[in-house]
Amino acid sequence: MNKLNVFIYIIFAILISTEAIKNIFKKHKHHDWEEEDPTDSNIVKLGQDSINLYNRKYSAHFEFFQVLSAKKQYSHGILHHYLEISAVMACGDNGKLCPEIFFVHVFDKEGDDEHHELGFHVAKYGDAPIS
Repeated sequence: MNKLNVFIYIIFAILISTEAIKNIFKKHKHHDWEEEDPTDSNIVKLGQDSINLYNRKYSAHFEFFQVLSAKKQYSHGILHHYLEISAVMACGDNGKLCPEIFFVHVFDKEGDDEHHELGFHVAKYGDAPIS
């Protein structure tokens, strides 16, 4: 019995010294979305890039207006952003502006700290899947 106690003590000492014990007892958060400031300059830049990408892909002429809401989530070490963006496009002959809502998922393609290549999934309100 004494050898078992010594063995348990040694294992416990190793776990404490490597700080692995913290991970055993730590409550793991679910991958919940966290709210972000939609006026943050980085978020606004992602919104502008998203609209520019949509315009190039679909030969559209939307102009970025504002980010309505922004959320972020870390999933498997990769940062994801979910943005709701308002953009406008001239429609009609009288210069009337037609607003449109875009839903954007931005993610780091590489998941690497040194090389960040972002991926964008952009959909208009009428094209986006309803969840």
